[in-house]
Amino acid sequence: MTHVEVLSGDITQVSAEALITAINSEGMWFGGIDGAIRRCAGGVFHSQAALNPLSDGETVFAPSERKHGGSFESVLFVVDDLRRPLCDIVAIALQEAERLRLSSVTLPTIRTGVMAGIYEPTVRAALDEMATAILQFVATSPQMRQISVVVYNDETSMQHLKKVLQVS
Repeated sequence: MTHVEVLSGDITQVSAEALITAINSEGMWFGGIDGAIRRCAGGVFHSQAALNPLSDGETVFAPSERKHGGSFESVLFVVDDLRRPLCDIVAIALQEAERLRLSSVTLPTIRTGVMAGIYEPTVRAALDEMATAILQFVATSPQMRQISVVVYNDETSMQHLKKVLQVS
């Protein structure tokens, strides 16, 4: 059974086999999570994502090539050009993590920072989309051991996710 938790803090310091995050297909990777990954690991993960042309809904698995300052081992990028519901983007990423046989992943709150309000009308709507994908995945995928959703500096979002994901 998959354990789901909602944590507050720096996602790069949460132990996991992979940190899952969204990127766009145009290589404009300067958002909050991209910056956090670069601060602890330099460009090692993003350079792997840049090797091939990317399109909406694709995933890129970037394993660690060296030690870095984070507590995650690899990054699983999912390309999000804001053409699909967030539920689909999160589902694609979790399904790829399962295919890769990852046992623990972390997810930031996607589309709640610089992308807030562009596709989903509110941050709460984006959180609900994420939660729907996570709950559907957990109901059908017993292989993954741990999914940690990490919220940075937003108590309201953290409490909302805990409520909809039914975790304490």
